[in-house]
Amino acid sequence: MCCCLKKFAGFLLLIVILLELMLLWWVKEWSPSGLLGWVETTNTDQYYSASAPDPPYKLSPNDRQLMIDLVTESHALSGAMSDFDTIVALRNWSRNVCPEFGTKSIDTNDPSEILQYFEAGGGGACGSIGVVYVSALLAHGYRARLVQLIRDPNDVLFWTTGPYDTHIEVEVYSPDHAKWIVSDPTFNCWFHRPDSNVPLSVRELQQIVHDPGLDVSQTGWVSLTEAGIVIAENDGFDTLPDSETYYIDPVLLFNNVFLLYYDIYSERSGPALQKYTSLLTARFMGSEKIVRLLPPGGAPSVIVKLNLAANLLPVAGLLLLIILVLPSTPVKTDDEEDLEDEEDWE
Repeated sequence: MCCCLKKFAGFLLLIVILLELMLLWWVKEWSPSGLLGWVETTNTDQYYSASAPDPPYKLSPNDRQLMIDLVTESHALSGAMSDFDTIVALRNWSRNVCPEFGTKSIDTNDPSEILQYFEAGGGGACGSIGVVYVSALLAHGYRARLVQLIRDPNDVLFWTTGPYDTHIEVEVYSPDHAKWIVSDPTFNCWFHRPDSNVPLSVRELQQIVHDPGLDVSQTGWVSLTEAGIVIAENDGFDTLPDSETYYIDPVLLFNNVFLLYYDIYSERSGPALQKYTSLLTARFMGSEKIVRLLPPGGAPSVIVKLNLAANLLPVAGLLLLIILVLPSTPVKTDDEEDLEDEEDWE
């Protein structure tokens, strides 16, 4: 192979390495999904069918049994006559084990630690309450997942530094309705249209928020619940916060939707190399990721483009490295070429 080509390949490899280091720093420090995968899609059928994949949540056997025991002791399910009744009762139980709603959650996703904190009188925000509710649903045999909501699309880039107007939502698969539905443990309610009692999913609420026919005010906001476009059903439970008195209409938070398809309960342990190898494997295999449901007509964000570049640059670097290690073809001098011509004439 020509030496000039190898020199050019070496130059390109150096650029690729520098770019990859910069992208990896961005992925680690600023990317919403960190080293995990990031997917953006408008084709949501795969996440809303009966056969939709379940998130890789690993609720420990001890936590699973703890949830069953605490719910049983509370008699929360004594009046439940259907799966939907059970989902509603578990939602109300999850809200009431938190003695006070606050703006911050305890810094753990371990349900037993959260419950101990609640029992000691500590309050919690939507994150802690959502983790407890999902744990209770999983322990009782239901399929459930956490969903991150962010109202302002510009705040998505500042995920790691704390964007405004955010919420942790819970979706559960309701056998009675044969669909995924929102069951919000923070506001202790579910949502439906005024002309139907069928609970709405996160995706359906997002589509309502992005309806171009909405008559919004000069600020671009409209209270969907006050306008009667969406009904927040609290099933007679009187808990705070509620959708009518909160500082923002909760439905507006469905503007940007992110399904959390990574293990919310477990933190990777062990040596740093083993930890990062596990994270990168999950990233490239797509087994743990954040799935952004793009609104109708939405275009991929810069986040997915940067993540794609971070994934493809190592492949380009490997190809350039192969070029470098291939044996070079020596460049012949004029004398050597003349000698070969003389030998050919002979």
